Amino acid sequence: MKKASKKIQICLYLCILMVVSIVIPLQAELRVRDVQFSGNDFFSKRELLSVMELTPRWPFNRIRFTDFRLRSDIEILRSLYLNEGFREVYVSRTLEVDTARGTVRIEIEIQEGARTHIEEVSLKSYKGILDPSVLNDLNSVAGAPLRNSSVNRDIQKLKQILGQKGYLEVSVKADIRYDRALNLAEVTYTITEGPLIIVERIDIKGHSGLRDRVINREIVFDKGDTLIIDALRRSERRLYRTGLLSTVHIQYLLPDTTEQRYFLPDSNYAVAVNVNEADFLRVQAGVGYGTEDGFRASATSSYHNLFRLGHRISIAGALSQKKQGIESVYSFPWLYQIPLFFDTKAYFNRYNEPEIYQGVFNGLRFDLGHRTDFDLQFQTWAKWEHVRWVKAPVDVDMPSEIPTNPTQSIGLSISHDKRNDLFNPTNGTLLLLQNQLAGLFDRSSNQFLKIEFDARLYNSYRSRLFFSSALRGGWVHPYGRSLESGVPVQEKFVSGGARSVRGFKENHLAVQSSGDPFTGNFYLVANVMDFRFPLFGWFEGALFLDAGYVWRDLDEMDGINGLIDDLRWSAGPGLRINTPLMVVRTDVGFKLDKRDGERRWEIHLDLGQPF
Repeated sequence: MKKASKKIQICLYLCILMVVSIVIPLQAELRVRDVQFSGNDFFSKRELLSVMELTPRWPFNRIRFTDFRLRSDIEILRSLYLNEGFREVYVSRTLEVDTARGTVRIEIEIQEGARTHIEEVSLKSYKGILDPSVLNDLNSVAGAPLRNSSVNRDIQKLKQILGQKGYLEVSVKADIRYDRALNLAEVTYTITEGPLIIVERIDIKGHSGLRDRVINREIVFDKGDTLIIDALRRSERRLYRTGLLSTVHIQYLLPDTTEQRYFLPDSNYAVAVNVNEADFLRVQAGVGYGTEDGFRASATSSYHNLFRLGHRISIAGALSQKKQGIESVYSFPWLYQIPLFFDTKAYFNRYNEPEIYQGVFNGLRFDLGHRTDFDLQFQTWAKWEHVRWVKAPVDVDMPSEIPTNPTQSIGLSISHDKRNDLFNPTNGTLLLLQNQLAGLFDRSSNQFLKIEFDARLYNSYRSRLFFSSALRGGWVHPYGRSLESGVPVQEKFVSGGARSVRGFKENHLAVQSSGDPFTGNFYLVANVMDFRFPLFGWFEGALFLDAGYVWRDLDEMDGINGLIDDLRWSAGPGLRINTPLMVVRTDVGFKLDKRDGERRWEIHLDLGQPF
C-alpha cells in the first residue's frame, strides 16, 4: 500500500507540473502602454520617467510589465523626492489593464507635501582640528533645501579634508534634527578624527621579479612623512602606470586592539605595499581590414623587465597594402634615478601609394620625456631618417626629380590625456601639440618647421548616449636649402577618409586637376559631431558631421571667409559593433557640397572609433 500511495503522489505532482507548464505560457504578457502622473509640481513628467524602468517605448518595443518593476519604480520616485527634502511625500498607483491588447496603463498619484529646509549647519569634532570656516565650503547651508545628496557629498568632503591632513581613519556622521511644524532641520556633522598616521616604515610584499627600487621610486611618501590620502592615491596610480603590476594595494597597519580604531593615539605606523606582478613577456598579434589601408596585420613581441629594473625591449611589425614596416624599441622607465623615460627606436618603413608617393625609409629616434601625476606628458626627441628612395607623381609643387636628402630633426610634444579608454573612449579630453624642426644642426638634411595639434572631446549621457568632437590640423614650412626643393613629400599633409573627413575617398579631400590626391603644407579637419546611441546587444548607431580641407600653404587660405569657402563638408549615418575584442565600424558619408565629377557618397569600413 505504501508503494502504491507513493506512486499516486508522484503522479499528482507530475499532473500539477504539467498544468502549471501549460497555464503559465497561456497567461498574457502585459506591455506598458502609457504612464501618467498627477500631483507632481516639483518634477516634470519627463524627469520622473527618466528614472523609471517601466517607461513606455513607442511603437514596437514596449517594455514588459511586472509588479516587481512597478514597486521598484515607486521606491525610486519616493527616493527622488526625499533627496530634494520632501520628507512627507506619498506615492500611490492604479492600473488600467487591457487584456485584449495585452497592455497596461499606469497612473501614479504623488502627494509631495511640504519641503524641508535647513535652519542651521554645525560641526561637532572630537579633536577640534577643522576651522568652523569650512562650513562655508559645504553644499548644505542654512536656507537651502535639505538634500540627501548634498549631505553625502559634505561627508565625503570633510573626510577628504581630514585625509589630506593625515587622519585616514576619520569618521563623519550627519545628525539631523527635524522641526516638523516649521519644516526645518538642523544638520550637525559629528567628526571623530582617528589617529594621525606617520610612516614608520614601508614594507613591499608580493614581488619577486622586480627589485625594490623599481617600486620604491614610484611611491611619493617616505619614512617619517605624515601619510595623507593624496599620497596614497598618487602612489597607487604611478605603480599601475608602470605596466609591471597587475594589482596594487597600499594600506597602513594599525595594531590589533579592542580599542576602537578612531581612538588610537597619533603615532608612527607601518605601511604595507602589496603588489602582484604582471606578465613581463607579452606577445600580441592582430589582423583587420579598412578602406584606408585594405587588409592589414600587425604583431608585437616584448619583454618588460630586463635586469629586473623594468627596462623594456620590443620588436613590432606591421603590414598592409600601403604600408609595411618593422621597428625595435628599447625603453628605460627611469633614467639614472631621474623620473624621465628614455626610448631608443630603430625602424624600417616602406610606403606604397603611387597616387601620393612611394618610398623606403629607415631611421633612428631617441625620445626623452616625463609623465606627471596630472595626465600631462612632456616629450622631446631627436631623429635621423635616411631616404633610400622616394618617388611621387608630377605635381606643380614638386621638382621633376625628388632629392633623397636625409632628415635630421628635433622635436617637442606636450599632451594632456584624460580619456577614460584609449581605444573606445566615452568620456574625457585629449590635447596634443607637437613641433618638429629639421636641419638645424645638419646642413645636408631637409630643412623645415612642422607644427601639428590635436584636440578631442568625449562625453556621455547616462552611459547610453555618446557625443564626441575633434579638431586637428598641421602646418609645415621649408627654410634654407629646402626653399627651392620644397617640403619632402613624406612630410606633407593629405586628408579625407574613414579617420578624417568621411564621405571622401581616402586622401582625396583635396585633389589635383588629374584627380590624384593633393599634398599640401597646411590642413584642418573638424569632426564637428560624432553621436552614438544604442540599438541592441553589441550594436550602436551613429550620426556624424565632418569638415576639412588641405591648402598649398597657410597664406593660400584667405582669412576666415576663405576658410569657410574652402572647407568641404560631409555627414551621414554609421554602425558600430562593440565586440569584446574591438570596435568594428561602418560609416556612410554624404558630401554636402558635391562638385561636378564627384560621387555623392562613400562607404568606410574600419576598426576602432574614427578618432
